[in-house]
Amino acid sequence: MDEYYLTGWEGNPLDSFAGLLNITQVHDVVVTGEGTLDCDAQNGDWWINQKVKRIAWRPRAVAAVDSENVCLHGITVQNSYSWTIHPIFVKHLDLLNFNINNPYNAPNTDGIDPESCEYIRIIGANIHVGDDCIAMKASKVFLGMKLKKRAASTPSSGTACWTRAMAASSSAAR
Repeated sequence: MDEYYLTGWEGNPLDSFAGLLNITQVHDVVVTGEGTLDCDAQNGDWWINQKVKRIAWRPRAVAAVDSENVCLHGITVQNSYSWTIHPIFVKHLDLLNFNINNPYNAPNTDGIDPESCEYIRIIGANIHVGDDCIAMKASKVFLGMKLKKRAASTPSSGTACWTRAMAASSSAAR
């Protein structure tokens, strides 16, 4: 039986709630426009005891998993439950002219956390978050073997980044 994950934590697959936008096992996807994806997390309990599992873990605002040729263009994502944009095993990801706005005191609301992705372009981003703006990640070897992903034990590669502004309570990029 095949297994699929919407998200992970430190390279481990997790059962989590679905976010506002979930892109899973697709190719040639473009999400474009001047609209706003507002998770409205400040009006719930998502930021209280954030390391406590409540049925499932906190969702990402945008999750992209095991996909190819994905582009997010011109959108604003704000008030995320946790990490804002979390692509896993995505090849050819373009994040173009977009905004991420999370309060500076919102816990663990990273901007972008590419995990074991290949060929990422982050161009024209405005990122203001309560943790890391951009945090490159690598998955665990066992997960890659289990899901038959070649890049699972390596960090994201082939990344180019040109941003307009980054502000974080932790780090801008790591």
